[in-house]
Amino acid sequence: MTENDMTAWIEIDGEVYSVPKQALATIRPNESPIITTSFLPNDTLQQLVYQNYRTPTSVYKKTTNNRFETQNVYKFIDYHETEKTFNYEMDGIKYIFEKPVTEGSKVTSIVSGMEQEELVRAIHYTVTTEAGTFNNVVEIPFSGFFAPGYGFIYNHYGNQLMSYE
Repeated sequence: MTENDMTAWIEIDGEVYSVPKQALATIRPNESPIITTSFLPNDTLQQLVYQNYRTPTSVYKKTTNNRFETQNVYKFIDYHETEKTFNYEMDGIKYIFEKPVTEGSKVTSIVSGMEQEELVRAIHYTVTTEAGTFNNVVEIPFSGFFAPGYGFIYNHYGNQLMSYE
């Protein structure tokens, strides 16, 4: 990403963060939503269309209650919930969100068998992307933005949800 792709550069405690033009977020001071109900893609979704930096468009179609697939066997979305976690996997990258999801709560990501622990940076009241406006969006520092009822919606590497049905 270049400076022209950003709306702002923000410095917090010596760390510099960027705000992309495509993701405008609103958060109210001294308040943060807490996500206790289902965080995973909702049952009514039938199709998710993503754009990413490697392929122009990927269409994920619902195949079972908790799974979306593309024609490429390596590209899929799988999710489930336990008493203690929300589990979301996209294209082989797993995200395990501890319940309840709050600012500072733990998220474990697993890529090629390697575990990495991250903390939820923020929960935004609204985030607007190409696909629409989403509420209570969870931001994870290196992984991107996840919206309750939809899953992954955006990251700083150019991957984003473009539309859904």
